[in-house]
Formats: sequence, structure tokens, C-alpha cells
Amino acid sequence: MFKSILAPASAAALLLLVGCSQKSDSEAVLTSGGRDFDDNAAGDGSAGAGSAPAITAVDITFEPDFGGEAALVVRVGFEDADNDVEDGGALEVTVTPEGADPSAFGPWTIGEDPEVQLEDAGVLLFGVRGVSATKAYGIDVGLYDAAGNASDIASGSYEP
Repeated sequence: MFKSILAPASAAALLLLVGCSQKSDSEAVLTSGGRDFDDNAAGDGSAGAGSAPAITAVDITFEPDFGGEAALVVRVGFEDADNDVEDGGALEVTVTPEGADPSAFGPWTIGEDPEVQLEDAGVLLFGVRGVSATKAYGIDVGLYDAAGNASDIASGSYEP
């Protein structure tokens, strides 16, 4: 399972803000948190019924004006045979800026948390704000379905 590992010193130093395209500047800054997807509905930590979702693509582009500031826009393509990602699944993200420690965010519950949007069927969208166009970034994502089944971790990168 994908685990969130947030190094407190690096999170404060990086000041990476993660948000979605519909988040207004007046909303609060994102913090790590959300539902514990290590436990299924039975609470025993085992995988849920059905099959795990699969991440098919991680596409990252730089947007100089994403809600008023520079951001990496991340699209995550996925397949879900059970069709339960969109209704209560979750996404976890780890961002690693060039020359810095990784910072983890989530899990964000899809359909409930505004940080992740369903752009199209099988495509999730989120933004990593406060980035530099001249720095490289690696992004790892893990996806859960509503039953708690986890995808393999998928990676993408932005190179200036």
C-alpha cells in the first residue's frame, strides 16, 4: 500500500501548496490528511472486495497562471473494472522537487475533497502550486478504490 511520508522540515521549507483548478485563492492552504485507506470497511487492513484500479498515465504540465500562481497541472489516467474509484476512492501524492526531500499529500477522497477533480471519465486532475518553471519535479501517485484496493504506484516528472 502507498504510505504517506511527510518530512515536517521539508514540508515547511518547500511551502508546496497543492490544489485543484477550481480552488479559489481565499480557501485555506491544503494540509496532509484524509481518510485512512489502509483499513477497508471491515477495519482489518486487508484489501477490499473486487479488483484494484490501475493507473494508466501521469501527465504533468507547467502552467504559469493556475489560479493566479505558477503550478504543475497533473492528470492521472486510470482504469477501474469495479467503477468505484469515482465514488469514494482516494488519491495520494508525493512531490519531490529537484534537490529537496519529498513531501506527501492525501489521501484525498475523490468526489468529496476539492483538491482532486474528476476531469473526464478515467482522468483525475490536481495542481501543485508554488513551483518554479526552472526546477525539475518528480511526482508519485497511488490510487485507491472505495473498497480500499490500491493501485501500483505510478510516477511522472516535469523537466524544464
